[in-house]
Amino acid sequence: MKKAVLLIVLFFGICQKNIAQTTIFSEDFQELTNLSAMGWWQYNDTNTPFGSYQATFLNEAWGIIEWAAESPNYVASSTSWFTGTTPTPADRWMITPIIDLTGYLGAPVSLSFNARAHDVPPYADNFDLKISTTDYEKTSFTNLYTSTSNPNVLISQTTPTVIDLSNYGGEMIYLAWVNNYTNGNLLSIDNIEVVGTALSTSSFTTNNISVSPNPVKDILSISNKNNVKLSNYTLIDNNGRIIKESSLNVDSNFIIDVSDLSNGIYFLKLVSENETLTKKIIKN
Repeated sequence: MKKAVLLIVLFFGICQKNIAQTTIFSEDFQELTNLSAMGWWQYNDTNTPFGSYQATFLNEAWGIIEWAAESPNYVASSTSWFTGTTPTPADRWMITPIIDLTGYLGAPVSLSFNARAHDVPPYADNFDLKISTTDYEKTSFTNLYTSTSNPNVLISQTTPTVIDLSNYGGEMIYLAWVNNYTNGNLLSIDNIEVVGTALSTSSFTTNNISVSPNPVKDILSISNKNNVKLSNYTLIDNNGRIIKESSLNVDSNFIIDVSDLSNGIYFLKLVSENETLTKKIIKN
């Protein structure tokens, strides 16, 4: 009986070691100054923000702003308070760069973020959270979540909203926060994080596969520290389009010529026998 119990304990311990929760994507807006420059997409409406908000948002749908009450914290904000005698709804989109969930098929994946309004009802902005598995075009998105009551408190005092993304494991996704409120004030989003739990092995990890230089101008070098057998690579642009791909069958270092690529954000997907690893690449 003791031997059976010991075997169960050992098996459980091995399983625990092979299960790892990974941060797949995160953004707290503390290091960004411009959403577009870091691969985020925006759709703006034709409305003109009210008063001083015209200068605050500089003709953008969302801005990274350090509000006086939030200082020194930065948040991504949008407004639905516009000029004109007849209130019109906002249609202001903030879309993430592509998020790679291909290594999480059948595994738990979740999204969390904080949201706040900067006024009280009926001027407390609400929003839709949408998802696309193809591209960043508006028509490609379906609704995941609709907010109905965002508190007028500091972001640090809000309760994170948690959304299950497990059904999208195995996909490349985009997430969009859409301020579609009518005649509100301000909406802020912060602390976006996508995490996944999947079986992992000891060799194919972020620490053992590295790319440099990053940002890159001409030649991208891939360092394979543990001699992991790689079967192929794919280079994907921020629209989800495959730009380069090749079979590899290598277990050593190699290079990729990216001198012919336009400047921008790309994602390098490396595939081994059992796993996929994705690296964000900046070409300049």
